[in-house]
Amino acid sequence: MISSIIQRIQISPLLFRKFKLLFFQMESKVWFYIALYVLLFSLNCIWNWEEFQKENLQRISEMGTSYSVYPFWSLYPFQIFTIFFVAFSFLVFSALFLGIVTRFFSWEWKRKLVPLLTCSLRSFFKFFCILFLGNKILGFFHSSQQYGFFLFVFWIVLLLLFVQNQGRMYSEYILGTDMKWKSMFTPLGYLGPISFLFLFWITFG
Repeated sequence: MISSIIQRIQISPLLFRKFKLLFFQMESKVWFYIALYVLLFSLNCIWNWEEFQKENLQRISEMGTSYSVYPFWSLYPFQIFTIFFVAFSFLVFSALFLGIVTRFFSWEWKRKLVPLLTCSLRSFFKFFCILFLGNKILGFFHSSQQYGFFLFVFWIVLLLLFVQNQGRMYSEYILGTDMKWKSMFTPLGYLGPISFLFLFWITFG
């Protein structure tokens, strides 16, 4: 009995290292955060299914009284299509923004476009997973008077981290080790996601 317990204790660190290695191998894949977000969203819909159905019926009834059509992507569980639409729009905007900026400075960017957009997609869903989990955790403090303040601070900090990550990623992929333009191009990289958010808010806000 004691020997079996000791053997398990000796094996468990090895299993933990293997699990850790497998996790980081999967985490580096493009699809990891996309699949993670779909999984989190699906579990949330299953867990709150009855509540979401009541919310759907309430929204449809409200729109019915005004004789207007309610878009299906605003209902659960179809709201996830909105996230994929935003992700696709962000990639298209990033490609256009990158093409305009690099063409202005006569930089070669076409060879690096696919890897950069791939990393941008991964980063987009990574931050959306953090946003999803953060909102759920902060939801436990919904009755608190400081809930709105905590939520606002969390969103702002996450947005700033996302913008900083995008700017750094743009400069690394486009310029590499060229320090001549790095101090100027990194702020231009910040301008990309900020411009997208502004235009998206103007269009759909």
